[in-house]
Amino acid sequence: MFLAIKRFSNVKNPDIVTNKIENELVPKLRDFPGFIAYYAVKFDNGDYGSVGIFETKENIDNALQQTQDWPKKNLPDNFPNDPELIRGEVLFSAAGKTIARSA
Repeated sequence: MFLAIKRFSNVKNPDIVTNKIENELVPKLRDFPGFIAYYAVKFDNGDYGSVGIFETKENIDNALQQTQDWPKKNLPDNFPNDPELIRGEVLFSAAGKTIARSA
């Protein structure tokens, strides 16, 4: 498995951003080969982020390339800065007995 973490600073209207991502971007991501999961994150410092998980490096590289302009095209007033991006291979994963639900 491979994951990519994006962190956006100074995001305007996080609720609007979350709604649009959930209803427009995530359905597209589900159609990408190797898609496993996607998480939207509100960091403690107010930054906004995402975690995308895919089966292979090729899968995640393809998804990142095809969606790199999505924030600026679909929410231009909400993303004043390009994201910080880190990605890598998942060495192992663990999950609890129950899956946490967002607040």
